[in-house]
Amino acid sequence: MMRRVLFVMALLLACSDARADPITFVVALAPYIGGAAAATLYSAGAFLIANSAYIALAYSVYSGVQAGRAARAAERQARADYNNGLQDRMITAVSEAPPERVVYGAGLYGGDVVAIFTSDYTDENGTVKTDGLKHLVVI
Repeated sequence: MMRRVLFVMALLLACSDARADPITFVVALAPYIGGAAAATLYSAGAFLIANSAYIALAYSVYSGVQAGRAARAAERQARADYNNGLQDRMITAVSEAPPERVVYGAGLYGGDVVAIFTSDYTDENGTVKTDGLKHLVVI
């Protein structure tokens, strides 16, 4: 029994090639782990070696899809943050004494808001919405 343990430890500590070939390791352990288990490990190792290119391709495609999803989620979050920041800019400035404008020539110019009032709104069903209408005084 002790010889088997020492042999397995020697196999584990032995240097192997850079490919880390699992088939050679399984074949070396076959007498000690049993025929059925060795055959199972051998077939799993052979499957991995034979299909490693396909597995790498599938992982690469999956990683690309996940990166695309993360990028779209970050873009949606950035757009939502920007739109939420716009809410602070939706302010109507009211001034009792707006600055004077000097207009040279003809043109269309906006006015200055000097007052804002609200009134109730009644729909066709008779439902009253408090402060449903906003009235602006623009000069």
